[in-house]
Amino acid sequence: ATFLAAVQSQIVALSYQENTSHVAVACNALGFAGVLFDVSSACFALRAATTLEQNIAIIEHYLSGIDNASPAQLAQIDHREFERVYANSGLWSRIHNKITLRMQALQSQHLSQDVEDEAANNAPLLCALPSQWVQVQIAVALGSLAMLAMQLGVLCFFGSVICLAMSTQPRAVWLVAVMV
Repeated sequence: ATFLAAVQSQIVALSYQENTSHVAVACNALGFAGVLFDVSSACFALRAATTLEQNIAIIEHYLSGIDNASPAQLAQIDHREFERVYANSGLWSRIHNKITLRMQALQSQHLSQDVEDEAANNAPLLCALPSQWVQVQIAVALGSLAMLAMQLGVLCFFGSVICLAMSTQPRAVWLVAVMV
């Protein structure tokens, strides 16, 4: 997107001085809009990537905590909340499978209450996962917005290139360009 913005700014530089025709004005308008869309898409994409990196690391940390959770901690997990928040992500099946495997391991080991209390003190709190997932959903929305802005920037780029070609060529070339 930033490369396209740089190319777009060169097109604007070529056509900026010529504001004598409607085509030249359209070329400038599309050029400026394209630069705006391309730069904003790069900003949105950067913000989305940063947010995703931070929150996915936190989610993975919490998921690894399930392996050390006590039965009391596992019982405190609100399965309805997790299922509601993570239902469409595929992450719910991972959470549910990890909880099930941990419960089976605890049942087969017949842990004493002391060992359970020690594990409960070492395991991370799982209740923060839904709020982290909301951050991931926001990052995905920002990524989608970046993709839309990039597509609009590309359309503006092609529009400004066509307008620049039309403004510098005779009408016979216009017809061929429009037909192609």
